[in-house]
Amino acid sequence: MIFGMMNNPRTPLLSEIARAARLGFDFLDLTIEAPAAAPESTDWSAVHAALIDHNLRVVAHAAPYLPFTNPSPWVRQAALDELRRTLDIAGQLGAPFCTTHFVGWPPISQKHWATNSIDRPTRCCSHMAAAKVCR
Repeated sequence: MIFGMMNNPRTPLLSEIARAARLGFDFLDLTIEAPAAAPESTDWSAVHAALIDHNLRVVAHAAPYLPFTNPSPWVRQAALDELRRTLDIAGQLGAPFCTTHFVGWPPISQKHWATNSIDRPTRCCSHMAAAKVCR
């Protein structure tokens, strides 16, 4: 069995990698979210190098606050775009897995949910797998 820890997204990511290694963990459950691990402001090449230097495996974890169930299609699309960025980063880091959160059922019909909320992230993930973004 291997044992890992999740980074604190409010603590500098390279410090969290060093802490995980110092504490003897085998992998980092890397939550890719602001403020300290934001997709747009993190040097992901440096993160990849630090994981290798500290002999840590990695799994990716999308931000838990992505609003996939928001009634606005524009907001849902923005959440999917952020998930795509997270999957790109997961692939760059060599993460074999990426976890995301689907928060509850929206206050609309289950049929609408099934066709408009779950299906879109599933298609997004299928697209990323087909493009070999993730391993």
